[in-house]
Amino acid sequence: MNNITTQLSSYLRASMVLVALTSLTGCLQPEKENLQQFVKTIQAKEKRPIAPIPEIKIHENFSYAAAELRDPFKATVVEVQRLVETAEGALDNGIRVDENRLKEALEAYELKDLRLVGVLEKGRRSGMVLAPDGVVHLINVGNYIGENSGKVLTITDEALTLREIVPGEKFAFVERENRLALE
Repeated sequence: MNNITTQLSSYLRASMVLVALTSLTGCLQPEKENLQQFVKTIQAKEKRPIAPIPEIKIHENFSYAAAELRDPFKATVVEVQRLVETAEGALDNGIRVDENRLKEALEAYELKDLRLVGVLEKGRRSGMVLAPDGVVHLINVGNYIGENSGKVLTITDEALTLREIVPGEKFAFVERENRLALE
């Protein structure tokens, strides 16, 4: 047993010496010579002068003294609505019924056949409109009622106000306000 420990310790010493010699080989100078040569060539190059720092221009404050003049951000030309004559001889003022919008249930009835029977207020004000078929519909601002594309503008305790688009005499269509009063 003593012989084995002696052999192990001699192997251990030999391997430690080998590791030490291997690590010392990294300290040799041939790699550093290339680096020193590179630094010498860079230092030997002609040095360019560094440009001086540019002068900072000091700007003077400008006070705007034309407050009474026209606002440059508002349009100077008043746009006039173009009126185009339609095939029937009436003028087209741009007001027309939106044919692409889906019709709402109460647009199937004339306004005179609808009755405002109540007003609810829960977060927002809504009107309760009774249709001729006996069904009560809940109406909010922005809904449409009546055959003339009547858009609900306001709902009060007494009535709801709407804007209808109706055929006109001079123009193809005109807008008119109408009311549906609480009964």
